Amino acid sequence: MWTFEYEEDYSGDDLKVTNHEIDIEFPGRNTENEQSLDHVLCTNWTGENENEYTSRSVYCGEQMDGNYHTYRFDWHTGDENEIPRVEYYFDDKLTYTSYDHIPTNAGRFWLGAWFPKNWAGVPDFDMTEFSVDYVKITTFHERGDKPQNESYPNDGWGEGIRTTKGDTDLDGRAGDNRDLSALREYLVKKSRFIYHQYTASDMNDDGKVNAIDLLIIKRSRSLL
Repeated sequence: MWTFEYEEDYSGDDLKVTNHEIDIEFPGRNTENEQSLDHVLCTNWTGENENEYTSRSVYCGEQMDGNYHTYRFDWHTGDENEIPRVEYYFDDKLTYTSYDHIPTNAGRFWLGAWFPKNWAGVPDFDMTEFSVDYVKITTFHERGDKPQNESYPNDGWGEGIRTTKGDTDLDGRAGDNRDLSALREYLVKKSRFIYHQYTASDMNDDGKVNAIDLLIIKRSRSLL
């Protein structure tokens, strides 16, 4: 998970790059400098040069135990009541606090499973699932806050998934037998749905997916 704000300034003789970013990244490195999923990299940036970021690999406990874990950072840009800092929490425990290279510019918040080039090694693993239970963002509104001035505001976005009501299996065809089967399996067997499946299956927009939505899809089919 990370925040990101990138600016290019060509007003002077040389290009000036501002990169305000806060990262929580796996894997980290253990005391033997080996890649480790019970260590995490906590990094904050104000630029892209060697002297413009601070990074620390900290112990956060076993993460591959099949349970949900909470990852959090409290980002203080600072004012008369707060020292500029980033506090990193893992499973609600304050694990590391950084006071250097603290970003001030607002940035986009990202969640993702990614594999960085070179430093994380060579990928050699089976496919698995990246599950997110919830995301919560609370603003502090401190005097050190500065607005975002992103040079490439549309960079990094995918086309996304377009949803249609009744297209539970997201294959582009709404209300067919496969949609009904997918919704029945979700309701009876408690199978997993991704966010877009919830959106497509909530036929009456009440924020819930239940037997009523199944009946609405069945009825819409009978009217075709």
